[in-house]
Amino acid sequence: MDKNEEILLYRCLKTACHEICHVLGMTHCPYFECIMNGSNLVTEADKKPFALCPICLRKLDSYCEIGPEGLQERYETLIATIEENQNSMYAKELVLYRDLQEQFEYSLGVSPSKKQLVAVE
Repeated sequence: MDKNEEILLYRCLKTACHEICHVLGMTHCPYFECIMNGSNLVTEADKKPFALCPICLRKLDSYCEIGPEGLQERYETLIATIEENQNSMYAKELVLYRDLQEQFEYSLGVSPSKKQLVAVE
């Protein structure tokens, strides 16, 4: 995939995720940098992160009844998808999603040693 195709795919998916959140009833986010921030220009849209802030993530969890384990699984799936597709546009998101996944693991009490034991079983 060439650079222009990567950019197009990145922008399309980011916009689709933003619009799906609107369909779920979410409004533009005034609290943090978030995929639910409004944008009028492509440059504004490119600057906002491809991630929900804590408030909007809580809203998504509330609307879809995902739960903490489901949110952790969401980040695991996002990481696997990004790694599989190797689109360089997602480099920042990959770092962010890995960090968020670690935070969920910590909050759920999954230590690295437990995680390795689970994977081996």
